[in-house]
Amino acid sequence: MSRYLQLEIRGDAYLLDTAIVAEIRTFYDSPVLVRGEAVPMVDLGELFDGPKVAAGCCILVRREASGTIAVIVDRADSLVELADAEFRPLPPIGPLGFLIDAVSIRAGTTTPALRLRGERLWEYCDQPVTLSR
Repeated sequence: MSRYLQLEIRGDAYLLDTAIVAEIRTFYDSPVLVRGEAVPMVDLGELFDGPKVAAGCCILVRREASGTIAVIVDRADSLVELADAEFRPLPPIGPLGFLIDAVSIRAGTTTPALRLRGERLWEYCDQPVTLSR
């Protein structure tokens, strides 16, 4: 079993493994500062291109060798525990498909939640994705 932070991004549910979450900030300023230093920021709502549904919050995601990045989402809802068997793999879909690898429908819910691969956000910071429409 792994613990996931359930996020809302433009009305859809996403899951982020809590093992890489350093901090959740309900309010944030731009730039996002960690120990007085600005960190790279990725606004997933802008990437996933939809109408904003909440004020927004900031999830600080860490990677040992690379430091911390700020991930902006509409809302952080709750913690859920899921086993790997509760996910169904997804092929990469669209220009941001590398950020999502599986889907799960938890008992008692009717909305699927997509597993967001937080460790892959560094790839976006290092090599910005070109969105094609």
